[in-house]
Amino acid sequence: MHVEEFWALIDAARAGLDTTDPPSAVEEQVDALRVLLDDLTDARLLAFQQRVSEQTARADDWRLWAAGYLAAGGMSDDAFDDFRLWLVLQGRETFERLLTRPDLLADVPWDDGGGAFSAAEELGHLVEEILRGRGTDAGDALVPAAPASRPCRDPFDEQDDEWSSRVFPRLSARLAVAADALGHHPDPSPTAGDVPDLPTTPRDAGFPQAVEPVEPLLAAALYERGHLHPHDRPMLAAHWLAEDRGGEAVLELASMRGHEPDTAAAAHGADPPEERGAVIGWS
Repeated sequence: MHVEEFWALIDAARAGLDTTDPPSAVEEQVDALRVLLDDLTDARLLAFQQRVSEQTARADDWRLWAAGYLAAGGMSDDAFDDFRLWLVLQGRETFERLLTRPDLLADVPWDDGGGAFSAAEELGHLVEEILRGRGTDAGDALVPAAPASRPCRDPFDEQDDEWSSRVFPRLSARLAVAADALGHHPDPSPTAGDVPDLPTTPRDAGFPQAVEPVEPLLAAALYERGHLHPHDRPMLAAHWLAEDRGGEAVLELASMRGHEPDTAAAAHGADPPEERGAVIGWS
C-alpha cells in the first residue's frame, strides 16, 4: 500500500463526522475506517497496519511525549502509544505539522484529560479484529500498530512549569485559559523577562499551509507570557476591542504598520474597526 493511499483512507474516515466532541469523533472515525478497511484483502490490511506502525514510529519523539503529557495532565508509556495513534488519526497535514512543532498541539481539538487520546487505542486493534472476523490468524505478519521502543530523549521534569511554558508557550497558554475558565488559579507563570527568548521559525516554513491564527483570548494569554507570535498580533488587537480597549487596539495595529499612534489615527480615523474581521484586514 502506497503511503498516499494510506493517508487517503485516514482522511476519508475523517470526512463527515457528526460530532465535535473529541472522544466521540475518534470513535466515529475508527468505525468509519472499519467499514473502509473491510473491503480490503488480507494482504492489503496487513499493508495498512504496516503503514500505521511506520507513522507511529516516526512520532516516537520525546517532545511529542512531553506535549501530550502536558495536554492530558499525565501520560504513561501505554498512553503515549495511544497518543501516537491519535496523531495518525488527525490526518497527514496535522500529523506532519505536529512532528515538526509539537507546541501546535494547542491548535488541535482535544478534551481535558486526554479522553480522545485514549479512544485512539482502537485503531491499534482494528486490523486484527477484522482479520479475526474473517477467521484469519495473521501471526507474526501483523506488526505492532505502535512500536514499543521508547524515544531517546533528555528527561523532562513533569513538574517544571517554567520549562513547559518556555518549550510549549501556545499549549501552556491554552491550558491556562482553560484553567481560568474553570476558576483554577495555579502559581503565576514566569514573565517574559524570566525566560530566554525562544528561537523563531516562520509559521509556514515546511508546512502545507500557514497555521491558523489563534483566538483573541489565547493571543492575550500568549502576550502576557511574552510568547505572542507577530502573526497573531491582529488577534491581540481584536481582544483589546472585545474588552472595550480601543486605544490599545489602535496602538497595537499602528506599531505593526510602523506608524506613530497619531499617524495611525489620522490615516484610519480616530475610532478603530469594531469587528474582528475589520481588525485583521486593517493590519
